[in-house]
Amino acid sequence: MRQTPIVLALIADWHLGFSFAGIARRDPDLARQLRQQQAASVETVFRRAEEAGVRLLLIAGDLFDSARPAPEDLLRVIDAAAARPHLTVVLAPGNHDPFYPDGYAADPRWPASVHRLAPEGGRLVFPELGVTVDGAGFAQMIEEENRFTGFRQPIPPSQLAVCLLHADLDPPGGRSLYRPLSSREPWLGAYDLVALGHQHSPLVRQIGSGRCGELRYPGPPLATTFVDAQAKGLWLAEARPSGGAGWRLDWRVLDLPGPRFVRRTLDLGGVREDRELMARLVRLAAVPERAAGPCLLELVLEGARVPELVLDEALVEQRLGRLGWDWVQVADRSRPAPQFGAGHAAGGFAQLLGEAAARLGEAEPPERVAGALGRIASLLAAAEAENR
Repeated sequence: MRQTPIVLALIADWHLGFSFAGIARRDPDLARQLRQQQAASVETVFRRAEEAGVRLLLIAGDLFDSARPAPEDLLRVIDAAAARPHLTVVLAPGNHDPFYPDGYAADPRWPASVHRLAPEGGRLVFPELGVTVDGAGFAQMIEEENRFTGFRQPIPPSQLAVCLLHADLDPPGGRSLYRPLSSREPWLGAYDLVALGHQHSPLVRQIGSGRCGELRYPGPPLATTFVDAQAKGLWLAEARPSGGAGWRLDWRVLDLPGPRFVRRTLDLGGVREDRELMARLVRLAAVPERAAGPCLLELVLEGARVPELVLDEALVEQRLGRLGWDWVQVADRSRPAPQFGAGHAAGGFAQLLGEAAARLGEAEPPERVAGALGRIASLLAAAEAENR
């Protein structure tokens, strides 16, 4: 049984070549800076992995933002990998960068150390590492089912068993356009690590059968939008035999220099004037410390907004920009607070609540409807008490 730990790294959803078009329309200089920082992150990731003693780099899809990346983006990755022939790289193409026969994944310039998993699936055995990797790449941008379910031939306990996929884990209703995968699939128990891409928030779930391994989303190493607000960096693991049926993985994260996309929420319930609003914003909108790149803020306004509050989004963005943010955008998801007159009866309040639920349900997810209805119900109860 192997005693020396295997050091591996996991990346997904890098989206190299992202255009930052929405930012470029308002601030082309900032967009240019973000593109340059993303390009520089390629060499940084490979260098940091090499310095940390990583022998295996797993890329769980959406390495590029397009199936046909710009030549300079493709060559940047090829060159970084070629300069480190002792670093084995396994890539499972995702929905943004599927494995087209004439696409980047089939480019002959890739070094022998970089393995691209084809859509039909494959098994890669690395005896010198003590690792077996199963997996499959996307064949096209949309795949409404997951055809990869592992292999019948088991992986010896002496080998770290890895499954590498770009997939949508446990989507609502079990349906997804991007390879839905249930965490209850029995074949997942054949692996110590199911390394996943597609969902942009870091997540880990234990597999309660077989080798008792784990399913893990690392999230993107570098943020490109506010969806990536939880981006943490480069995930590393030391894998050791557990002495039981599988292997134990001890994880840590290497922070990477890059932009910080921050999303913060302000409930407007009870705010009645601009001065009070700005006081709350200043307390809420502190710039992250030790940021190694541009800091971008999305301020989400929620709650029931009273008619007295005159909200000027441009003014809010301007004032928050003075606090040190490189970019501020306001997403106003607040709603007018219900107005009550002396003529409303209890039945009228119930009717208002039902009408509000119907309107919210047309455009909002169920969890937001539930939260909004709770706030509306408390307002209705207070108003009813005042009118008695």
